Amino acid sequence: MIDIELESGRRVTVDGFVYGRTYGGLLEGRPNRNVNKRILERQKCPSEWGSRKVLVIQPLDRDLENFLPPSIYKVWLNSNDPINSVFMGSELVIIWFDETPGERSIKDIIEKRVREVDWDKNAQDFDY
Repeated sequence: MIDIELESGRRVTVDGFVYGRTYGGLLEGRPNRNVNKRILERQKCPSEWGSRKVLVIQPLDRDLENFLPPSIYKVWLNSNDPINSVFMGSELVIIWFDETPGERSIKDIIEKRVREVDWDKNAQDFDY
């Protein structure tokens, strides 16, 4: 189990993690602004995770003009500390583009990108 403490102090747990190649399905042509925008628009929660609230961290505008970072990451996080006390917990799927994993651990990859996420603004409450 991977636990991460966000900058806000909230502790979240990783329930799922997916790694893929940004241009893995691009069979011909060269990345450009239109291709990159289509790739961004198609990002969603993996179907095996069910219906979840998703936050796509947008790449830099300059990356849209040329090449997006080569890897795409998706992480399903949950917290037993709900945003609204009526519920039992909260969760969020976060999607972002970044460099290839290299020698980094899964925890390091996730933690680097999600620590600054405003959980209270982006997550969704759930009831067990």
